[in-house]
Amino acid sequence: MGRMTFIFRRLLQLIPVAIGCTIVVFFMIHLIPGDPARTILGIHATPRAVALLHKEWGLNRPLISQYLLFMDRLLHGNLGVSLYYGGSALSLILTHLPPTLWLIIYSSVLAVLISVPLAMIAASRKDGARDHAVRVVPPSLTVALALAPVVIRSLRASMLNVLGAEFVTTARSKGIAGKRLFLRHVLRNAVIPAVTVLGINIGFLIGGTVIIENVFAIPGLGQLMINSIFQRDFTVVQGITLVFAIMVILLNLAADVAYATLDPRVRFSR
Repeated sequence: MGRMTFIFRRLLQLIPVAIGCTIVVFFMIHLIPGDPARTILGIHATPRAVALLHKEWGLNRPLISQYLLFMDRLLHGNLGVSLYYGGSALSLILTHLPPTLWLIIYSSVLAVLISVPLAMIAASRKDGARDHAVRVVPPSLTVALALAPVVIRSLRASMLNVLGAEFVTTARSKGIAGKRLFLRHVLRNAVIPAVTVLGINIGFLIGGTVIIENVFAIPGLGQLMINSIFQRDFTVVQGITLVFAIMVILLNLAADVAYATLDPRVRFSR
């Protein structure tokens, strides 16, 4: 199976997941006790304003009709109008998206740059001083570098398994050792399970940006979401939730493709 066919099949499998996400996001507004329009408008909930919001969001229609209207707008790139900030919710989200993407990408790259060399050091001298030193360091880094400790432990365990494989023994008998052995034979095979671990934890990191951005006053989607929740701007909250869901879905797809690329036993056959 070719790469593009594999990716196409994975995208087809992700469609039900994406639809499920839209259903959850759609029902967020219906979980509000009482009339959603009155709750969202708060002190501005005049009879006229409530009636206009009912009409705009289709709240006076049957539930299935409301969902179809929501999907129609979504497919046309219309996430509604922000009640608090004013203007298009989509434009507002896109404005705050770059800082969040930068935070996620920079954190992930930093975690990999820290994890790979430390895992190689630990695995090269099992139960030695360097191994114990590295294994003691991850817990102390957990708060600051949430991804690195998990990836280090996964990659170290995988490297130790690969080091005991026959092809590594054969490579050593041919005089291949040190960095050359690790880079050519060990790392490529050991990194495969670590890719899955990294993908899962980056997914958690996406959700964690909500806290990080508020703590460090980063004007990204996380900060926008918290502000929108406090201001009852549910149009923006719905939009950001959808963006986060899509990011996680695409991340899972990227992890699948990377796994299949790295593992010669898979070769896009799944």
